[in-house]
Amino acid sequence: MSVAIDAALVALREANPVPDMETLRRSLAEAGVFIEARDAKADEHTTDTTNRGEPQPSVLPGAHLTELKSKVAAMPESDSRRLILGMAAGAIFIAGTVLLWSLDNTTVAVPAASATSMPATASVEPVVDYVIDLDTGEMTPLPAAILSSLEPDKPFDPPAHGRYAASSDGSLLAFVGNGSDGSSEVFVAGIDGTGVRQVTNHPTDVVAPAWSPDGAMIAYLGSEGLFVLDVATGEATQVPGVPAGASGPQFTPDGKSLLYTFPSDRNHQLLIIPIDGGNSTVLVGQEQGMDAGFGSLSPDGSLVTMLGNRIGGPGALLFLAATDGSELLQLGPADYCASYPAGTWSPDGSRIVCSGVTRAVTVVEVDPEEVKFVASAFVAEGTGAIWLDDHTLLVVD
Repeated sequence: MSVAIDAALVALREANPVPDMETLRRSLAEAGVFIEARDAKADEHTTDTTNRGEPQPSVLPGAHLTELKSKVAAMPESDSRRLILGMAAGAIFIAGTVLLWSLDNTTVAVPAASATSMPATASVEPVVDYVIDLDTGEMTPLPAAILSSLEPDKPFDPPAHGRYAASSDGSLLAFVGNGSDGSSEVFVAGIDGTGVRQVTNHPTDVVAPAWSPDGAMIAYLGSEGLFVLDVATGEATQVPGVPAGASGPQFTPDGKSLLYTFPSDRNHQLLIIPIDGGNSTVLVGQEQGMDAGFGSLSPDGSLVTMLGNRIGGPGALLFLAATDGSELLQLGPADYCASYPAGTWSPDGSRIVCSGVTRAVTVVEVDPEEVKFVASAFVAEGTGAIWLDDHTLLVVD
């Protein structure tokens, strides 16, 4: 695949014949933009021949480059130069290869996907965390007010240490950023970047925020265990009975309990505990013959996804189970595909999102009534993603 950006290269040669990598990084951050490539097969539907022959979601179409060129032409010169630099930077970093700056060639080459990767994406995503509209394929970098609060020197390893969590209506974002004392703290902001504020003052670094369904509380993990923050008062309380070592918290749909992962012997299990503490109840574990972690409950609480394996079997694989123990099946991707527990399910309960080691963000459609896999589709590139609403994902680069 190649992306023709002749106008961009001409302007770049005039302004900066050999732009260095750091200049491109800064330019992209200033411009807050990206480029998208359109694959000729982007509008084709594929057919899942192993699952009733139903059409899978198509690879999402990107925007035509000519539309971006027209936008550049209408912008002030200073803005258009930043935009062009940002476009070039996006092409460089998402390709993951060296950009060849040739005075006689106006094409930037993007290598084809390897044989082991998911289907090629139809869009080139920004090199920062971004939001993607699954209906249109439009990708928008997160607002600078949010990105500037993050900690670039503290990478997060999904799914155990999720950085983001969205409120149930998708309007607010809880995220882990650089606190006033230099430690990792939880911040809250509007998804549009307004009202950024630090809401925790924990003595040690924190990770994995998770909103309660009513938006009144945020659960998170500290080095000492599991905590629940009252957003209105700013008061944080440790959940009694959950020692250090827990991971992947998520509120139950009624907001009264928390699902989390904890090691047991050589395996892991999913447990549920009331937010006021007490005894934890095993949801999935050794009794079910599973080594399971990073579980996520569906919006109605009837299903749970997990990453793991049947004890003694291959793993780690993505599983779907009924919370009453009546069903257990391996889901779509036949390899590692992990999810942030607090953002796995679409609000309507029909799809989950996960990502693998190849940076393939995949949406898996399920039949919640039949507890059945329907289809899966590669939708973006990144190390993880969470749902903001039924049609929108926040993708972690």
